[in-house]
Amino acid sequence: MIGYGRLGKTIIRSYPDRVAGVVTRVGGRDLDLLDTESIDLESISELERVDTCWLAVPDSEVPALARRLSVLRLPPQLSLLVHSSGVLGNQVLHEVAERGVMTAALHPNLILTGSSEFPPSTLWGLSSDSADRRRISRLVDHGIDQIVQIPDEYRPLYHAAATLVANYPLLLAESSRQLYRASGIDEAVGRQLISGYLRSALDLVSGTQEQTSLLSDLTGPVARRDTSTIALHEEAVRRFGMEGTANLLHELAEATRQALAKREEGGG
Repeated sequence: MIGYGRLGKTIIRSYPDRVAGVVTRVGGRDLDLLDTESIDLESISELERVDTCWLAVPDSEVPALARRLSVLRLPPQLSLLVHSSGVLGNQVLHEVAERGVMTAALHPNLILTGSSEFPPSTLWGLSSDSADRRRISRLVDHGIDQIVQIPDEYRPLYHAAATLVANYPLLLAESSRQLYRASGIDEAVGRQLISGYLRSALDLVSGTQEQTSLLSDLTGPVARRDTSTIALHEEAVRRFGMEGTANLLHELAEATRQALAKREEGGG
């Protein structure tokens, strides 16, 4: 495995008996999750019994790392190279693939912390011309039905969907936390309110029938076309000096209005 961040630690916690070595920028680093030190990239060929190499590094580092691996001496039994970028496809590993190694882009759909294993319910986004779902299923110890095939050209779109729902709700929650605090609500109560709303929204997502727009259960001032309430929200937030949050409210309200209008026209 190459990398020792949140993804790398999750891999080790999930498959502790399979990780033969960890490559870091500077070899000799103490690894708190393994009884060994890390090695540098040039030493990777010394891992003689390794058949899979997993690039657990940030997206921006994958292309250059793949190019370096394409000219290095690789472990003699290496047959599969995997990266876990959500946005980059399998093609970024083509120079290593030309050496006869199977390659795959394999993205776990979850919010990583590095403090726990991959949950049994994890869905994986796979892009590969050579490694089929059965091989990947054996690698991650999850069922074939949990391996979702994503064509390379659609990975940016797929990852945009994941980013939208996995990352940006935290911004909305933090914005709500600040507004509750500004309105005199106790911090603990504010967080309780935020958690309750998020859970309710998740319940609606889980309960909505397939092929039914998630907007069918939308409530609130935009759904009611209550423009005066929307304007009062923005005015109040700006008055308290939260210009960024006011702009966010405006953009979200407008995007929601347009989405509802499109749905009414039969386009969503």
